[in-house]
Amino acid sequence: MKRNVKTPTLALIDDGIHHSCVTADQPFESYIADEYGVIQGMVPEGYGTHALACYNMFKKNIRVPYRLISIKVINHETGTGLKKSLLSALHWCAQHDIDIISMSMGTRQHSDFAQVSKAVNALSKTIIVAACNNQNTLTYPACLPNVIGARHYKEKTLRDRFAYIPNPYDQIELVTCAEDASNSMAVPIVTAHVCEYIAKGFSGLRVIKQKLKEDAVQDISFVNYDFYKNLLPEWEEIQIPIVVLPDDIPEGIDKLKHLVAVFVENGYRAAILSQNHKTCVANHIFSLSWQGAQAYLLDLIKLYHNFILPDILFLHIKREHICSIEADIVIEPGWFNESVQHLFWQIKEKFS
Repeated sequence: MKRNVKTPTLALIDDGIHHSCVTADQPFESYIADEYGVIQGMVPEGYGTHALACYNMFKKNIRVPYRLISIKVINHETGTGLKKSLLSALHWCAQHDIDIISMSMGTRQHSDFAQVSKAVNALSKTIIVAACNNQNTLTYPACLPNVIGARHYKEKTLRDRFAYIPNPYDQIELVTCAEDASNSMAVPIVTAHVCEYIAKGFSGLRVIKQKLKEDAVQDISFVNYDFYKNLLPEWEEIQIPIVVLPDDIPEGIDKLKHLVAVFVENGYRAAILSQNHKTCVANHIFSLSWQGAQAYLLDLIKLYHNFILPDILFLHIKREHICSIEADIVIEPGWFNESVQHLFWQIKEKFS
């Protein structure tokens, strides 16, 4: 089947690129996003060092023509970005037929997750490549299923190449060895490959992921429990409240989702670890049936605890496994006769 060759449009969402850093023959547009929207504008000369580093890495790995759009969302004074600026940039991309979004940034704030997820869902025709944070903990949008998450790993065989990890416990599928050993620099390497696929006529997230699988390093024997544990800069034992819901309670997981949503709305970092439910990051659910673990249940719970860094953890597990967990609360069917808000206050008061 003949594919339509095209010039992909790439939006680099970061701290902005000055026009002097882009060659005259390169199609280029510069925009600035804030809480009110996106306007055309140039960053001051000398600013945008992070975006420029990412762009230079992209240029080293790209071999096809492309149209470049820079969208500044990061404040130069603080080095951080506002959620509203990011949302404005994502909404703008959804309206302007962007083929690829490259984001060497993200958020770890649970309260941001719902809005970021909604904005990403509106970009169904756009391929998004985003970085996991450098602590390798839960990051939006990189950990969303409709985003290609990327990270750096020190494995030298991945220099100028990448590995594709199917069904990763943390949802970060692409791993490469970046020059400055940061997850930020992993993103433009992966983005360059995606850009070339699109230029050759491949389209759609499923097709792009399949191409990445085909072109990836095939030996991923280094990916195991210890690999993931060692990615985390710190490791702590679980000292937060643990609430257990036996998985034999009808519709329990749905009610638990609503309960966790209330905790998040009230400023808590909360998550559900489930033995019989697939990972759904948007609903703060993570599967305890991860096939690559080769670890005991408690070890996997500890791995998730250090990855998510929650204030409270909900376990949706088999009743026979409850005895192996030091649970603070075990929810029984009668608890759900009360409203979710009432249950929230009950649990909150117990740990106050």
